Amino acid sequence: MQSLGAELASKELKKALIVTDGVLVEVGLVSKLTDELTAHGIDYAFYDGVQPNPTEKNIEDGLTLLAQSNADFVISFGG
Repeated sequence: MQSLGAELASKELKKALIVTDGVLVEVGLVSKLTDELTAHGIDYAFYDGVQPNPTEKNIEDGLTLLAQSNADFVISFGG
């Protein structure tokens, strides 16, 4: 079985938008994912403004960041 990073790299994906909340980033839970992406040459950006019950503004902000970041795929990371 391939690792996530190897699987994504084999599909020629170059940049992820990781959708999560700020607390998961701060406590380091997302670091295993970002380490895996980095090890396979995949860049990433964060949208860490997600709330437990996402609002329309959360969605709009996430879509704006997706367009601005030039990410070609999204990873949702929740606790």
